[in-house]
Amino acid sequence: MLEYVYLFLGCSLVSGAISYAWWMRVRVIDLRQDIFDVRDELFDCALEFDGHDDPAYKLVREHLNTLASTAPIISLMLLASVLGRNIPEGFSDFKKKMTSSDPRLQEGIELALSKSSDRVCRYLIFETFTGIVAYSVSLVVNLSGVLASQMLVWTTRWVNSDNPKEFQQKIILNG
Repeated sequence: MLEYVYLFLGCSLVSGAISYAWWMRVRVIDLRQDIFDVRDELFDCALEFDGHDDPAYKLVREHLNTLASTAPIISLMLLASVLGRNIPEGFSDFKKKMTSSDPRLQEGIELALSKSSDRVCRYLIFETFTGIVAYSVSLVVNLSGVLASQMLVWTTRWVNSDNPKEFQQKIILNG
């Protein structure tokens, strides 16, 4: 009888490991697809307001492409290392470059950046192992709202900075 228990536990562990390995790939694919969807919505906005030549639109579109390409390395540890470098509150000059002269297009740009920040935040909290553990601990100590709101602030600061481009360049140089 004990052999069957060991067999069951062994099979459960192996199937859990295989499932987690697949989940790690699927969650990155899902994150990238959601970022591409945001980029496509921004494209539709630029098409509607004839803003394809706008420098801010081009920069944000390239930025969203960069964010999607760095999706496999986005993690809480990455965010902690970035925040350790103190991205300025004003998001540096990069945020200013993402400002369009057309207010309608600017609204689309801000919406795209907001949606991508929200998606990266949800990814970090609910789709990474460390995020799930941190959120579970915050639930136990009744700080889940604080954690979620602070994570949104941190991811917004990171997504709206030029930091994802730096990481993409490091990947290309080291890869």
